[in-house]
Amino acid sequence: MSMASSAFVDYSVGNLRCEVVDVTFDSSYPTGGEAVTLTHIGNPLFGIATIKSSSASTVDNIVQASYDPSTGKCLLWLVAGAQLANATDCTDLVVRVVVFGR
Repeated sequence: MSMASSAFVDYSVGNLRCEVVDVTFDSSYPTGGEAVTLTHIGNPLFGIATIKSSSASTVDNIVQASYDPSTGKCLLWLVAGAQLANATDCTDLVVRVVVFGR
């Protein structure tokens, strides 16, 4: 299954655009992160990702989310600093990503 991302805010600040996207993960996290669909930014420069909500007990060890503008993916990180294992069930995990670009 694939995750869904939905843009719900689009701003312009000077020559930068900002898009806020909620990324809803599914039952199989892929190594390297989940792709984030941006509809208003063609050239993402940097992003901030925070865990918004989770009701799945399998993701209790996740302490951080990040966004990689070079790949357009949202990554999940464990307490030990390692990326979440491939195929981990992340059902109902929602990460909010704020991306800035041009």
